[in-house]
Amino acid sequence: MHVRKWFLLIALAFVVLASACSKGGDESGRMDGTDPAGPDTETSKAIAEMNVTAENLFKYTREDNPDLARAELNGLAKQLERFHFDGIVSVEGMEALTKTIIEGKKEFNAVSFDRRRALLAAGKIRLAVDALDRSRKAMWLQYNQLFYEDIAELRKALSDSDTKWLKALLDRTKAHYDLIRPAALISREPSEVSALDSLLEAMTERVKSGDIQDMSALVEHYATLIDNLFKPTAPSAQFPLPDVPAADDKRPVLWTTTIGLVIITVLAYAAWLRYRYEMEYGIPVKKRNDEDWPK
Repeated sequence: MHVRKWFLLIALAFVVLASACSKGGDESGRMDGTDPAGPDTETSKAIAEMNVTAENLFKYTREDNPDLARAELNGLAKQLERFHFDGIVSVEGMEALTKTIIEGKKEFNAVSFDRRRALLAAGKIRLAVDALDRSRKAMWLQYNQLFYEDIAELRKALSDSDTKWLKALLDRTKAHYDLIRPAALISREPSEVSALDSLLEAMTERVKSGDIQDMSALVEHYATLIDNLFKPTAPSAQFPLPDVPAADDKRPVLWTTTIGLVIITVLAYAAWLRYRYEMEYGIPVKKRNDEDWPK
């Protein structure tokens, strides 16, 4: 479970790096159809400053420097207090961003600092703040392939009537969704996010009760909502993403970590992160078989 979560965090690092490399290269506007011209100059400057702070927060957290990360988070909170949301995001989006930062402060001020949880919090904040910038494509949209992989594997688990695997996959799907949810609330209509919230809750209750007879219909409805959420009305993602794995491919962790790995420097960085993880924790990163899933 911990290894899988670490891989998710590494995948997020790749997306952040890819976005940093591509800033200024996409002038086509957001996939949600917002005006590439964006807000006024003063607001645009405030958003740019918040993005720099959020990026530093994520960077320092990834580098295991909680003191510097905490300082950036406190700075971001002050920037947010001065930020005018009018005309930029909905009330729900404003609430989601504020709540995400508050949750992040709890993680960084905890008596027992948990780097993994802090990195997840920093990642959510990074994606949410990035979503404020309407002049370019949001980073969270680069996660589209990850969600399609989840859907393919949910379908396979249902086809095999594998309840244990289905539960593990659903837990992972919700973790992925939780990571992008604040950003989605900023970029999308609140009703779209609310519909996904309700559906995932219904799917969880079905699996928990063991009654999965209508789960196929729920999964297909989930696939439709995900299609709508990522709205392919413009070129999807800054970089080519790998194809969705075959339905019988039970390697979600490995496919998750390949997001954005099309630039050789990112490939090299991935190898370095993997090496550092194995050296630090003494746990080799390997393919998981069916029996490796949590019972």
